[in-house]
Amino acid sequence: MMRKSWRAIVGMRVHPEHARLEDPRLKGHRRVYASQAILAGAALLLALVVKDVVTSAAVFAAIASTAFVLFVTPFSVVATPRHVIGGHIICSGVGLAIAAILTISAVASAVDNGDFVFNLLAALAVALGIALMGITDTEHPPAAGTALGFAVVAPNGELVAVFAGSVIVLVLMQQILLGRLRNLL
Repeated sequence: MMRKSWRAIVGMRVHPEHARLEDPRLKGHRRVYASQAILAGAALLLALVVKDVVTSAAVFAAIASTAFVLFVTPFSVVATPRHVIGGHIICSGVGLAIAAILTISAVASAVDNGDFVFNLLAALAVALGIALMGITDTEHPPAAGTALGFAVVAPNGELVAVFAGSVIVLVLMQQILLGRLRNLL
């Protein structure tokens, strides 16, 4: 009996170019990739050092995604200060509004009786954030995570301030280093 490959079994055809494990643009540019990854990590550390983010991981996951966008695709439209700051402002506002709705007693009792209302409102936060970013031309994909994180965590003023400061620090670091960065995608 002839043994079939997993691609034949699932009916997938993968072009050899897409089956590679290493980006061909990496060749000769390892130092650039490594330095930009280190810069992203350093900027993120600087932004997050003021707050224990483990307890607020749902909120700060969006910051890590923003660091990726800013330092891997620094010249993309979604990495401009308008899109980064604007997207996070809009989505944090939406997330905070949904978090406030979740504290209303009628909604809170519905949430206590099942996860559907909670999940519905969390999904609504993301959908509204995406719509408002599109309307205002401030699309920043990681900001959708901000809407979700703020909606489910119901952050206090300190967390919101630290989050905003983290976004600003990341944008400032990226702008300062922009002359040394290149798009890696």
